[in-house]
Order: sequence, then C-alpha cells, then structure tokens
Amino acid sequence: MTMSNMPAALVMPVADPDGDGQNNLLEYAFDSDPLAANASPFTIVRAGDGSIWLSYPRRTGFSGLRYTVWKSDDLTAWAPVTDGYLNESIQPVSGRPLEMVSGRIVNVAGGAFFRLEVTSVNP
Repeated sequence: MTMSNMPAALVMPVADPDGDGQNNLLEYAFDSDPLAANASPFTIVRAGDGSIWLSYPRRTGFSGLRYTVWKSDDLTAWAPVTDGYLNESIQPVSGRPLEMVSGRIVNVAGGAFFRLEVTSVNP
C-alpha cells in the first residue's frame, strides 16, 4: 500500500501509520519510510570532555522545514541552542535530497536535556 492509497487520517502530518513513534512529518524530515517502522535517526552522545555530540539527517533545498535543537536543565523550561554553543558540520548524502548534520554542543555543565524539533514553515 502506498501513502496515496491510505485513508486521509493516516496521511496527515501528525499521523503515524507504522506505529514507530515518528509521525509523517518526522518521517519526511528524516527521509525515512512512513510505512516501515524504524528507530529514530537522531542520536546524541556525551563525550569525555563534557560536550554533547548529536547527529541527524536533514532535508536539503527548500523543504519547508525548520530544524531546531532545544536544551533544558529541568524538562520544564526549554530554550533553543544558539550558534555560539552548537558547532555543526554537514555532509551531503549522494543521490538523495539529504545531508547529515553532526554537531557538538559545547559548554554543557552538569546535567542537561536536549530535543530536536522539526516544524513545517509552509504557509
């Protein structure tokens, strides 16, 4: 079954037809298959020097998407990670409208929580 043959409720951006916890918007953003359950491609690892390393696939060109990394000290108050604290490197993925983003978040003192938010910026 293709997405075009599915009921309208299952092709909505917030729907999760494969039940893997990633809605259709995230499946599109990460260039994964919304009809096959996959683990999240967003990874995060704490390095020995106290920095945080993250990686995720990001669509290229005008995708209508905005990717924002957020940080919280208490899971209540969240703020975007600013350019001064996030050093990114980008590698294009050959033959796909995708790039792999690898980033190092510096100056992480103590515990912290991070999340990646993907939002649609289409009118």
